[in-house]
Amino acid sequence: MTERRVRKGRKPRRILRRLKWVLFWILRGLYWILWPLIWVIVRVALIVLGLIIFVIILPFCIIPIRYSVKAVTGDGTFVLVRVSYLFKLIRLVFEYREGEATTILQIAWKKIDLSGRGAKPEEPGEIPKKAQRSIFSFGSKRRSKRRSKDLDDEMNQQSKQTAGFRNVIEKIKAVLTYPNRKIIIKLVKQALRRAGRVLWPRHLAIFGEVGFSDPMKTGLFLGAYEAIISAYRLRQKICITGDFMADTFTARLNVDARGHIRIARLSLPFIWLLLKKPIRSLIKDLRRKGDSK
Repeated sequence: MTERRVRKGRKPRRILRRLKWVLFWILRGLYWILWPLIWVIVRVALIVLGLIIFVIILPFCIIPIRYSVKAVTGDGTFVLVRVSYLFKLIRLVFEYREGEATTILQIAWKKIDLSGRGAKPEEPGEIPKKAQRSIFSFGSKRRSKRRSKDLDDEMNQQSKQTAGFRNVIEKIKAVLTYPNRKIIIKLVKQALRRAGRVLWPRHLAIFGEVGFSDPMKTGLFLGAYEAIISAYRLRQKICITGDFMADTFTARLNVDARGHIRIARLSLPFIWLLLKKPIRSLIKDLRRKGDSK
């Protein structure tokens, strides 16, 4: 009897062991079958992510924003600013001539006039639409309520703008009264200098003549101009003479500047600034003050 019981107890154990081995070999076979598919899916996902990064992020870092500025002042003022990006697929042209400014944005072949000249002019004998609304909607209560709501919205926007301006002034005061303000100002100056080197045009030429009503002021201006030119070594690029016979202030200048900006290179000075410990502690203190309010 005891031997039979022992044999009966051994059978379920053997069955469990066999089931374990069967499951193990089934899972192992699935692993060897599915692992290549999983690896292919991971590779495809990595390639797609790389393409997305290459198409979206890298152009902003590598492809520069090209710009050119041409200006002529004197008898008539003329200013022409051109900004292009992505091999001139995106272009912005600003032109100022004889008191009229035009701004055109071009994306591929489509041009958008941002100066707002697309609106049709009103006929000389016609009452403007705003005036018609004000005349014919004088007695209506609903429209007066709408106007009051619009006025309330404008007042709220103005109050928000003033509050934001006050917050900016308070933050500037906090920076000026900060214990490490000298170090912070020095770091900000270094970052601005580095950003200025990136923004400085590759080609710059300024030629002209400047004169004041008082010849003494003209001489003082020329002295300051010579000091700046000699300090920054810009004598070959900028040449301005004085007009001592001018009755009023006159400036006859011809400006030509061309260059390009890389966003990645421009962002590096500000990233370097944010990584400095005094700047990070200042930002934390400003956040704490804002949260406490």
